[in-house]
Amino acid sequence: RVRGRPPQYPGAPAGGDPSVTLETPSTPPAPHTAGELDARLVAVERALHAAAAAVSAENLLNAFGYYADEHQWEAAAQLFAADAWAEVPGVGVYVGREHLRAALQAAYGARHEGAFELHQIAQPVIHATAGGPTRIRARLARIDAIQDGDDGYSAGVYEAAVIEEAGAWRIGALDFEPTWSASHSGGWARVTAAPAHSDASKIDAPPDRPLLGPAAPPFPAIADVPFHYSNPVSGRAPARGSF
Repeated sequence: RVRGRPPQYPGAPAGGDPSVTLETPSTPPAPHTAGELDARLVAVERALHAAAAAVSAENLLNAFGYYADEHQWEAAAQLFAADAWAEVPGVGVYVGREHLRAALQAAYGARHEGAFELHQIAQPVIHATAGGPTRIRARLARIDAIQDGDDGYSAGVYEAAVIEEAGAWRIGALDFEPTWSASHSGGWARVTAAPAHSDASKIDAPPDRPLLGPAAPPFPAIADVPFHYSNPVSGRAPARGSF
């Protein structure tokens, strides 16, 4: 019940939000040898690299969502590494930046007059590893508003890998798993299983590989979605791992 008091957080001595009430960390002692200094510098550089990787991963995925809103597929393709792969939902996996750009352009084309699209990407979970790709998992909430038409809503999960290429961060792999979709008039509570919608007929070049998951949102059925990490509390491996 509402107690009329601010929430209490275990990690905050003052009872406030731990993100703004953390105690100031103590200053570590000065290194006594050149070896200690070198080790400390290496640790700082590793931490900075991990922070840059995490920020870049989130920025890249958000940028992809924005370019999808605007149907700017040339700009979207530039977010990917030269030999990256990504799924075109309902169609398949395309390998290579230029192959992917052509597929996205053919499948979705230019932005339509009287239509508003919003790809809201949220709840990122990011793991940066030294010497390997940075992994990010995030959720998509999509709105398709149509002038004088029936709006649509849908959701899904992105699993991506971000790498460094030629001094810049790029998306190296991008998987999208649809979870549900519904019309504004029907609502999500009355959704029934529907055949997969595919834009494959608009694309001249076939995909390089099949989809990793379902072509259509499985809801109202319950299906496992991929995770690139184990349960952070129990340590249990996911029922369906990511790529």
